[in-house]
Amino acid sequence: MDIQVPINKRNISIPDEVQYKWQTLLDTIVEIIHVPVALIAKAEPHHIYVFLYSGATQSLSTLNGREYPVESYCSTVVTTGRQLLVANALKQTVWKRNRAVRAGMISYLGLPLFWPDIDMFGILCVLDTKENHYTGNSQRLMAQYKDLIETDLAMLCKTQQLESLLESLGDIKESYYPDISSDAIITTNNQDQIISWNLGAGSIFGYTSAEIVGKPLSQFIADPFRKKYENMRQLISEDSSNDSRKVIEVVGVRKDGIELPIVLTYTRFKSRDELLFTAVIRTVAKRKRLGEMIQSRNRELNILNRIAQSLSQALKLDEVLHRGLDIMIDTMDMTAIAIYLTDEDTDNLSLAAESGITEDLKKTATDLPLGQQSSLKNGQYALTIPLISRNRIIGSTLFIRASEFQDTHIQLIQGASNYLAATIDNACLFEKTERMSITDNLTGLYNQRYFHNALQTEIDRLLRYPGLLSLVMLDLDGFKEFNDQYGHVDGDKLLRCFAQTLKTVLRKTDYAFRYGGDEFAVILPLTTARKAEIIINRFRKKWVEVFGRLQMSVELPLEFSVGIAEFPQNAETPDTLILLADSALYESKRQGKHTSTLVSDMGDITSDPHS
Repeated sequence: MDIQVPINKRNISIPDEVQYKWQTLLDTIVEIIHVPVALIAKAEPHHIYVFLYSGATQSLSTLNGREYPVESYCSTVVTTGRQLLVANALKQTVWKRNRAVRAGMISYLGLPLFWPDIDMFGILCVLDTKENHYTGNSQRLMAQYKDLIETDLAMLCKTQQLESLLESLGDIKESYYPDISSDAIITTNNQDQIISWNLGAGSIFGYTSAEIVGKPLSQFIADPFRKKYENMRQLISEDSSNDSRKVIEVVGVRKDGIELPIVLTYTRFKSRDELLFTAVIRTVAKRKRLGEMIQSRNRELNILNRIAQSLSQALKLDEVLHRGLDIMIDTMDMTAIAIYLTDEDTDNLSLAAESGITEDLKKTATDLPLGQQSSLKNGQYALTIPLISRNRIIGSTLFIRASEFQDTHIQLIQGASNYLAATIDNACLFEKTERMSITDNLTGLYNQRYFHNALQTEIDRLLRYPGLLSLVMLDLDGFKEFNDQYGHVDGDKLLRCFAQTLKTVLRKTDYAFRYGGDEFAVILPLTTARKAEIIINRFRKKWVEVFGRLQMSVELPLEFSVGIAEFPQNAETPDTLILLADSALYESKRQGKHTSTLVSDMGDITSDPHS
């Protein structure tokens, strides 16, 4: 069932969790592309305004309404509906009156953002105070983030359409339930005491804000459900993740004593240093029986709503796939379901997740016709539905049931598949952009940004479960002279080959990074410094062999110097460990290069290794 309900996109609000994700994307853009400002500007009928931004600069001190220094740039993107790249506005007279130029922002890259119906949502853009052509990885990263944001917009439209359909069935309510349309939004502190209460909460529960502030939220949950609420609250309090969020169905108690079923979405967040919680409450209104047709329609839409709610809380692809399987198996009366995804390189379908699929069926499932019902040898029936997102097939979903599929089943399956496809596409885009943000574009190794996160994570793990690790810093000897003599093409080729050869001697649990220029770093969990030295010596031998096959202009291979530090023997913090490994590296340089130095073999280190 492809949901075809007209919606007013101006009424679609961007949820907090989506805004948080977009803000993270902007922060990542600023860090990776090395620009002072990245922002999302929203296009309204008569003006443009900054919706979200990242970057600290005095020229963006005013960021609301029309008063911001990128209006001319962004207005051009809105007018043309095309990407705009301005490498240096000072060289083009057309921009001489642009307030952004007067504020010092002389370069700009802006990409239009569209709703799924091609209406303009806004602009994703970056600005720089120096000339910038935004070549290579910069434009690729921006394009990926544009796709990710537009996929979010498509999902918001589908959710709005689904909610409109559900509301269309809610005209007749049980007379003993209050007619409540607004959501209750309640904020509590760490002791469950209510500190804010909106008008929607007053409508649902019948209290004024003055009557309830300071009282525990649990007081307004019916006794049989209070333990369920308290258990959920304890779980979310102990959850250390940034996106802690739970949804439960309980029964609330109004001021007049009437009990009513509610859906409570509970979210944890920090305000300054204080831990706070937000409860968004909706009533679950009972509906009168309007005949078998309306009942069936209502059931379908509620199933889709459950699927949408469940999938909206997942971001990682693996979580999306398994949540999708679980909720569809649970709600759609299927004996088995399989999800296949299309490989971007080969266009072949491969099994990504399944529940209840037999080994024989796995071998032949991709041969079943798309969109058609098939009878199987075991007497069951199969239906394969394509997964379509952004006008392209990204995979298919195979449904198996004991009896034939009726039209109502097919409509429900089509609707679920549409939402699943958008969510899968969103998760794939997110993981792809996440990989780009932590990967060095030239070598394929992790980048320096991820190095510090990974080292901190590994050391935190060792503080909980005692163990050790070694940090290895490597630096190519004479690389600058090589680059100067043979050029950057050969230099880049050398760095790529060095990085790939390094990966071949490491385990799956090890991390390899391009730390900067011709310097590399390796984290070796559960490895002593002496063992790390053996691994590096093995790498030296392999590097000599590989270099001989490179057909470089220079005959002798570029050697490298190494410094090795061990945690916790040599240091107890990440910064100290890095400093000591760097000191050992420069000790190797001072000793004549082409060697390895262990911190444990050095004396006291009290000075800057680079001095």
